[in-house]
Amino acid sequence: MNYRIKNLINKKFGKLTAIAFDSISKKHFAIWLCKCDCGNIKFVESRYLIRGKVKSCGCFINIKHGDSYTIFYRRWITMRRRCREKKSYINKNIIVCKRWLRYENFKEDMYKSFLEHINKYDLKNTTLDRINNDGNYEKKNCRWATISEQNSNKDIHKQKIKVTRLKDGFNIIFFTQKKVADNLNLDQGNISRCLGKKQKFHKGWIFSYV
Repeated sequence: MNYRIKNLINKKFGKLTAIAFDSISKKHFAIWLCKCDCGNIKFVESRYLIRGKVKSCGCFINIKHGDSYTIFYRRWITMRRRCREKKSYINKNIIVCKRWLRYENFKEDMYKSFLEHINKYDLKNTTLDRINNDGNYEKKNCRWATISEQNSNKDIHKQKIKVTRLKDGFNIIFFTQKKVADNLNLDQGNISRCLGKKQKFHKGWIFSYV
């Protein structure tokens, strides 16, 4: 059967831009390959694009907060993009926690501290930093930090970790906190707190950088 397909190439529909025709759906509508402003790819039937039923890859669904063009919203988009696209993040299996997949939840958890940080250090010097660089994006592992603080945090996590058993002094070297947690069946958050001098030991082990 021959179909007359309306050319939507480079046409903009909300945050989506049609970049290539893909196929015909079971209901005989053209399916277009679209690129979202956030960088994601989505396949959408032409009828939904033309009627305005689909306007984004999903990152913009039900967002009525008016924040879509703010720096804070872009921080959320960038965080999600890193976990999807950066090879170092993918290799370490670093993800955004389920709660923060919704922008509203991220804002509820982080917006107040964001404002406090930019008032003290300026917007350009406010970055979203993971306390434990091997950990996920979640409230207990994230903070707003200056650029120098974030760079310092990255340098710290390049150091090797010496783990010593309290009862007999046995010790072993690991390269990341995740390796320590996985191999010794320990909690990564407690390991991070020990290394940050907020906790003395965890399950009979002490930790230090070497």
